[in-house]
Amino acid sequence: MVTLQRPGLPLFFARIWGDSIASVSATAMAEAYNPAYSQTNGGAFIPPAPKCVKPFLVPNSDPDPNHFGVPFVDPNTGAINTAAGSFIGVQITLSSACKGGGAGCKLVPPKKPPNPGEYLPMLLPDIHQYCPSSSAPGCSGAVGGFKSSTECCDGTTFDYQQCGVSGTIATWDPNTNPGGQNGVAQEGLQCLIHTTATGPPGSNPEQDTLDASLANNGPLPIQPGSYSQSRYNVAPESVMSSSDSIVTVPLFDVPNTWPPAGQQVTIVCFL
Repeated sequence: MVTLQRPGLPLFFARIWGDSIASVSATAMAEAYNPAYSQTNGGAFIPPAPKCVKPFLVPNSDPDPNHFGVPFVDPNTGAINTAAGSFIGVQITLSSACKGGGAGCKLVPPKKPPNPGEYLPMLLPDIHQYCPSSSAPGCSGAVGGFKSSTECCDGTTFDYQQCGVSGTIATWDPNTNPGGQNGVAQEGLQCLIHTTATGPPGSNPEQDTLDASLANNGPLPIQPGSYSQSRYNVAPESVMSSSDSIVTVPLFDVPNTWPPAGQQVTIVCFL
């Protein structure tokens, strides 16, 4: 299970891709953004090209009971869907759409798409150019597969003209089941948050955390955990503008016919 929490924090789509608290056993705080849907003074869109996209394919559907199933973004334009209401202070829980044990991703029932709040394992090439050391907390140093795609940066660039326009295709992997206790999703994400401990960020000194006191004032400053303090030689009371716990995941448009041919879905923007 992956848990994304946003207590009292804003979620902006496209230009500022929100602040989130994400956890698998432990709770990790992270902020991710890309410049999709932003415009220059002349009115032209700035094309986003996010790298190091993590292999979690998330349906473009809000799992919040107050706006269940409402698209996060307009799939035709990439704009924030105002019909979904406020996202501030809402907790989102993401869990694997793959059911049962075994190595493969089994959807139940097979002809029903993932529900809002469920993710599919995305198939990424094993071009892991930047991987953390196996000596880093929670990291294995493994090469290949879903876990490595979570821990590492595979170097693949998602080249977008504009969210909701480009129609970039991604493939989900029917041969990987990432969920479950001590599954590859849990292990990969624990590497990203620099700890295998459980509990909220305040109880895990290794984790970087967002400064929620400055919500609604642009990208939130990040308070370094003990791992970042040591690695980057920054003082405990200082703040950072970035963190290697920051992640970007794709939002995909749920097709009318399921399953899609070749397990391929269309990405409409990023979270």
